[in-house]
Amino acid sequence: STLAKWDFLAFSMYKYVTMILCLLAGQLLSRTGYYVALLYSTASLALFLFRTLHLRIEPEVHGGENHGKRKLWLISLMVVLQPLLMWWLTYSLIPADSTSGSSTDF
Repeated sequence: STLAKWDFLAFSMYKYVTMILCLLAGQLLSRTGYYVALLYSTASLALFLFRTLHLRIEPEVHGGENHGKRKLWLISLMVVLQPLLMWWLTYSLIPADSTSGSSTDF
């Protein structure tokens, strides 16, 4: 296989860059900015991962290899899990929406 275990490890690390950008957007633009950035970055990351990994696996699949479907399922699973992991690792760090006006009851 031309796609080594180290390649999968490297591709699984791309989510950390987008997680940092989403958290920065959350700090600057509150919860709405976080979710907009998360939606955009997860969609772009999923598209990038699927296209890149599919191009690496495609020649092997059409080259007569019997395990082609298994590798495509592995790609699909990786593409779906990365955005979910991004959300799971960062949802507790987003700032709460602040209310305009501080009313306290004593």
